[in-house]
Amino acid sequence: MMLRGTPFIYQGQELGMTNIEMDSMEEYEDIATHDQYKRALLTGLSKEKAFKMISKRSRDNSRTPMQWDDSDQAGFSDGDTTWLKVNPNYTEINAEKESQDDRSALSYYKKLIELRMTSNYREVIVYGKFVPDRTANDQTLVYERVWQDTKLLTAINFTNEKQTITIDKNYTQVVLSNYEGVRINEKVCLRPYESIVLANR
Repeated sequence: MMLRGTPFIYQGQELGMTNIEMDSMEEYEDIATHDQYKRALLTGLSKEKAFKMISKRSRDNSRTPMQWDDSDQAGFSDGDTTWLKVNPNYTEINAEKESQDDRSALSYYKKLIELRMTSNYREVIVYGKFVPDRTANDQTLVYERVWQDTKLLTAINFTNEKQTITIDKNYTQVVLSNYEGVRINEKVCLRPYESIVLANR
């Protein structure tokens, strides 16, 4: 959302919907998944290893029914079955529940969209130059967006462990964060999966 280009949100991404655990190959509809499974067997993988491998990569992971609420079939259908089964975690991850939680993934996406579309930072987000931070490590993504005199810095920790980054001392204002209590100085400790957007004014 903070990068150049046209952002898109795929079904369920805004809720933090997760990959589904299928019980057998018969539950997969995606033809490419079946092809990958067959090729994995031909390379000598066991059925168990091949199934585990494709379960992480299958396109069907992002095609399960949208999780609207905690009712039967996650509120997606009144029928007894759906073309792919509903992820069992729909009672915890669903649009209705997250719409009532200011700290949910859905609420964070709404804030990102608002920041990009209607905030004072719209021009720098949409038109600004992308400047990667070459000092970032393999576990973090850090970059600037620069438009005229305005700069934004985005820093994301992709791990479940703390990561320390060095930032320009001029970045003093927290624009957006998925954590509370962000401390800004030249050394910033990003908490697990923390994402921050900072401004230079």
